[in-house]
Amino acid sequence: MKRKTLEKKLLRAMAAIGAAAILFACLAGCTPEVDEALPSPSRLMCADGLTLTWQAPEGKQETDEYIVKSNGKEVARVSEEKFTASELPDDVNEVTVSLLRDGRQSKDCEAFVYILRGSDNVTYLVEGGKAKARFYRLDFPADYAEDVVVQSVYKGFPVNEVYIFIKNSKLVLPDNIEIISTLSFSGSVKEFVLPKNLKEATGIETSCEAFKISEENENFRVEDGVLYSKDMQRLEAFPACKQAKEYDMPDSVKFINCSIISEDCSVDRITLSKNLDMNCAPEDSNSFMIFGFSEIIIAANIDIGACLTDAEKVVIEEGVTAFTGLLGIASTADFLDHTIILPTTLQTMQKTIPDGIPNFMHISLVEGTSTFTIIAENNEYISSWQQWQEGFTVIT
Repeated sequence: MKRKTLEKKLLRAMAAIGAAAILFACLAGCTPEVDEALPSPSRLMCADGLTLTWQAPEGKQETDEYIVKSNGKEVARVSEEKFTASELPDDVNEVTVSLLRDGRQSKDCEAFVYILRGSDNVTYLVEGGKAKARFYRLDFPADYAEDVVVQSVYKGFPVNEVYIFIKNSKLVLPDNIEIISTLSFSGSVKEFVLPKNLKEATGIETSCEAFKISEENENFRVEDGVLYSKDMQRLEAFPACKQAKEYDMPDSVKFINCSIISEDCSVDRITLSKNLDMNCAPEDSNSFMIFGFSEIIIAANIDIGACLTDAEKVVIEEGVTAFTGLLGIASTADFLDHTIILPTTLQTMQKTIPDGIPNFMHISLVEGTSTFTIIAENNEYISSWQQWQEGFTVIT
């Protein structure tokens, strides 16, 4: 009796395995084969916060369809270049679309992040038909850690702006964010992905090793992990944990639109662009900070505006004949002893605005003995200069 029961169980198990194999084969047969030659859709986005749209590839045919996937799994097949975002299955969806033609599919398009439900700790302000996400704390406990996930739509209004200040937390932003008014993020990550539709960005300070942004973004681009304007003329954000011994700012950069601050960065030396012009546009601020680097190289014949740094060594390259701007040297817990090396070619210094402010100043931000030294060896013009604050030791 027991033997017959065991045989029945064995037959049932074999039948179940067989059925599963057949089902798997059928499912595999229903998954279209990827054809590398087929063109992929592009420009996947969500402009209104409610509908995902994309651009059909060139040579569109009447029988074309599209496979919509979320987090790598198929969720729908549609004939038009749109899909209702509320039908996505997960709270956080990395959406892709592929072309379906004659039983074959193209490669997936570039992914788009859409978030149905965010963290309860985020507040939203509705204004002008759109919503702004906010998370801000004045004090953080030492062991603080909290996920901050911003949703794509709030009460029917698309979320297009964020004001976020967090510490040691996971931060997830939807791709339809257009404006970052403040983004201070001290939770260290290897790569921080910025929203695909980003149009404006100010006050981005994150402890990442590198930024990443869609190549389809029309306003920004990332090179060597650093965020620039699309034309590479503005440095927009610098990753505070960048891993490299040296960083040479591209000579296309005319303006620094951020503070360049290293928190856990391996970069020892930073070289500024040879075409930096802190007065390139009336609406631009002409002051910035560079903190956490032991050496800064300032190219000849540039106007640095007002720069504050804690670097141990600041080198102004040979070739400059006139120095404009204000260079402030600050002692910090990282660096106490500082040296400015002036070129032999330097002939004049131009007073900063307002008059009376010297070109070179120093300030101690920590208690302790700090040294400030100016080296101007073999320079015949030094005796006529009065453009640094008292307290510098000058070596000629």
